[in-house]
Amino acid sequence: QLNSLYDPVSRNFYGLGGLFPVGVLDVLSMSARMEGLPDEQRDMSLKVVSSLLEDILVSPMFDPLDGSVYDAKRGSSWLFPVYDSQNCSSQARVVISLLNAYEVTGDKRALDRALSVLQFVEENHKLESGLFRFGMTYSGDVGKWLWLCEEVKDILSPEELPVWMATTGMKEIGNIPSELDPQRKYFRGNSIAFAKSPEEVAELLGLDSTKVKGLLESARKKLLKVRNERLKSPAADKDENAVATFRMISAYAALYRITGQASYRDLA
Repeated sequence: QLNSLYDPVSRNFYGLGGLFPVGVLDVLSMSARMEGLPDEQRDMSLKVVSSLLEDILVSPMFDPLDGSVYDAKRGSSWLFPVYDSQNCSSQARVVISLLNAYEVTGDKRALDRALSVLQFVEENHKLESGLFRFGMTYSGDVGKWLWLCEEVKDILSPEELPVWMATTGMKEIGNIPSELDPQRKYFRGNSIAFAKSPEEVAELLGLDSTKVKGLLESARKKLLKVRNERLKSPAADKDENAVATFRMISAYAALYRITGQASYRDLA
């Protein structure tokens, strides 16, 4: 039934809303390797998981500046996230789903994104006790999360700029689809993502991939600093949270199962 809701043409699930599809990835990743299911359904499950990863992993749902992931999208496309929640529980939940999807598809980008989200959680939600706080919810002007090409040009160096533009797919007129912003409130605004890999950008621009990675990292730090200055940070949550902590235990356990690294087992 779940597979039947997926339309391979529009690449959407009908009737499932705009939340990050953690449940879909979990169920279909499990069914893709479940021996009791007919081969047709197992194959279809694998195709759907692979298609979902193809769309989501290169989308702005994954923040290229701080490495976090957003809970939901606006409308039918993954190109315009809901920029409000980066709590520990939802981040850990995505880590687990990405690892499940990586296990059946072998798509290393899923593992890389999972590790990036994990790093964000450890840097922002882990307390001195070793436990985790629930996290934070942002509110305010969506436009503060979007970027105009001219402001990026003012921030980045001449070397960084072409690499950043090629990687993120920013456009002078903006990259928010008109159907997601029918009143054109965010015209010329760009939601950013690491839509191309450093290797792809290196080939496109005729540069060394190592140099591309270095330029991306320096550009990321500059833009994150600017965004942090213009966003009003929510009040810090300093209390240990059982739900967040147990979610992270599950995430570490999944990482140990997938990678075999004993350090994740010890953290769990």
